[in-house]
Amino acid sequence: MVTSGIKMVEEKLTGKVTVKEVINQDVKNGVVAVYKVENDCFNLPLIDFYLATFGDIVSAEGEEAFGVGATPEDALESASREWEKRMWNEEDNYNPFREVLEKLKLTRG
Repeated sequence: MVTSGIKMVEEKLTGKVTVKEVINQDVKNGVVAVYKVENDCFNLPLIDFYLATFGDIVSAEGEEAFGVGATPEDALESASREWEKRMWNEEDNYNPFREVLEKLKLTRG
């Protein structure tokens, strides 16, 4: 399969990662969580990273990933930008990832 000049390769990689929840914050209509994904296996060609998600309390579909980064702050920034692209509502003017990021910055000084 070739898409836009990029060759898509499906290769099965085996190994283990550890996922740790590092932030869990209730926000308007849901929960923002940040997970640290740690590579536990030299067979996997990836470095540790953080994943920011949003879980809507109205639906039971689970959490949706919105951003990744090298730090929790980076993941929240990435998620905030993605939220504004996909979910922004001018009437509401609310971004749950921005709210959590601002709270995190206040606690870390």
